[in-house]
Amino acid sequence: VLVSDKVVSLNKSNKGFEKPSSIFAHHNLDKKKQTLLKKGRIQLEKFLDLHGLNSKQAEKEVLDFLQKSYAHGNRLILIITGKGKRSRKKDRPYCSNTDTGILKEALIPWIENSNMWPKILKIMSAHPKHGGEGAFYVYLRKIK
Repeated sequence: VLVSDKVVSLNKSNKGFEKPSSIFAHHNLDKKKQTLLKKGRIQLEKFLDLHGLNSKQAEKEVLDFLQKSYAHGNRLILIITGKGKRSRKKDRPYCSNTDTGILKEALIPWIENSNMWPKILKIMSAHPKHGGEGAFYVYLRKIK
């Protein structure tokens, strides 16, 4: 598990990539911030990399990471699930029935079913320079 306050572009060149279009939480995020987020132009505060974890471990890490990030006043975080290439191979015991990786597929339901859901303004696929289809932006509400 990799958790960091320092976020750098995960992909040196993002020419030819499509902009993220998958938005999973529709709350009140103003249009300007949403546009900047889609273009990958808002500075990330923290990220969590779930590569190498099983589903149970990843769920615990995600929920702990969200709670700690919210408690520290972070607003924009990145969760890297990976694209799930291994889950597409039928000879693997951890195979999913879809073309989506197991962690990628499970991330949104984990968050929706947690006490963190009301504290989230937006969840959307990341810009290619931050991991693209294998990562998600989570925009947290301000602490009240």
